[in-house]
Amino acid sequence: MARVDTRRFADEAWSTLRLALPLITGQLAAVGMSAVDAVMAGHYSADVLGAVAVGVSLWSLAVVTAIGLMMALPPSVAQLVGAGRRAEIGPLFRQALWLALSMGLLLFAAVHWLAPLVVRALHVDPRLWPQVTAFLHAVSFGAPAIACYFALRGVSEGMGHTRPTMYFGLLGLVLLVPL
Repeated sequence: MARVDTRRFADEAWSTLRLALPLITGQLAAVGMSAVDAVMAGHYSADVLGAVAVGVSLWSLAVVTAIGLMMALPPSVAQLVGAGRRAEIGPLFRQALWLALSMGLLLFAAVHWLAPLVVRALHVDPRLWPQVTAFLHAVSFGAPAIACYFALRGVSEGMGHTRPTMYFGLLGLVLLVPL
């Protein structure tokens, strides 16, 4: 059986934790924003809460699509950093931004114009249709920006800079709470 080098293990664990804690904090901030959204919607009425819940569920598909599209970016950037080929990160980032912007515009169009059709096809309570559609129309304008954010995030995380994810998540939460 192999002997575990305790000191090396502790060093590796600490390095991993330094990278992971900001990511975990950023994700918890995103969950906090969702909770604040639910509380705010619930203060208006049960119908608004229901409309926001349905709208967020549908909007999440667009967000997950943008996230999935950018999933290859952090390991690609990390590989370039590890190989000492930092000069290639810029062109990769530009390509990722073009891809993100294109996908963001496509997601905007899909969410904005298909929202009424999807809401009806899912047999959502007809009383909620106008509110769900209005919610989706409003958030659809953020699709290009959020897709580009995930490109920025992918490059940052690939370079080992995980704190910006935390800072943006906490900033979003702090700005949302007073609303």
